[in-house]
Amino acid sequence: LGSAFGWQIPFLVWGALNLLAVGLGLYLVRNQRSPPGEATPRRVGYRAILRDVRYWLLPIAIGGATFNVISTFGPPLVQRKFLQSDAVAGVSIALWILAGSIAAFYFGRLSARFGRYRTLLAAYLSLTVASLAVATLPLGFALAALWTLGSALFVTYPATFSFISEASHVRLQGAAFGVIFGFQLLGGAAAVTLAGVLAEAFGPNPSAPFLLVAALCGVGFLYLLAIRRKAATERAESAVAAPQL
Repeated sequence: LGSAFGWQIPFLVWGALNLLAVGLGLYLVRNQRSPPGEATPRRVGYRAILRDVRYWLLPIAIGGATFNVISTFGPPLVQRKFLQSDAVAGVSIALWILAGSIAAFYFGRLSARFGRYRTLLAAYLSLTVASLAVATLPLGFALAALWTLGSALFVTYPATFSFISEASHVRLQGAAFGVIFGFQLLGGAAAVTLAGVLAEAFGPNPSAPFLLVAALCGVGFLYLLAIRRKAATERAESAVAAPQL
């Protein structure tokens, strides 16, 4: 749409779809009332929340960093390194998001068969390999790696959020997820800034941001390996302390 009709058209179409979604949502819930919310403390102890979810702050920050860097620097990579058109560059990243959305639907089956933690470890390892492939291989292999192994990024989100849900108190989960999303956005903003600095420093080489992603995901994989026993022990303690409803 952008190549054929101008860069404004995708924004107008996206805005129209959002307005349509709002109207459809209001229509579907027109006869329903919101359930009464549980009482929460007036003052939330964020220090306690950070302590509860401390093991998952780095993984969620790396997840935000990976998405932001790939979605921001992916199109320039396809354009400048592989000399493709704007349309091909945009579709390449769109297909990666589509593949990731489909992969996220299979998280339940993967976790049931291999376990959530193993699935999360495999996802970060896959992202490390995919980022290295995109940075170093020819176009066909790079895109194949991004659409397959790279789609594992979208598996990390439900896995990490499920661990956060277990680690945080049920009455404070809203605040806990607010903190987590803050770290996710912070990681994304910091990584895009650093990737921009690297891209500028290496001049015409657009692969530098993807080498950064590979390094971050590799760190995430090693970090998850290092905290595996501690995280498992804390999950067991949380399960014992959780009230039976």
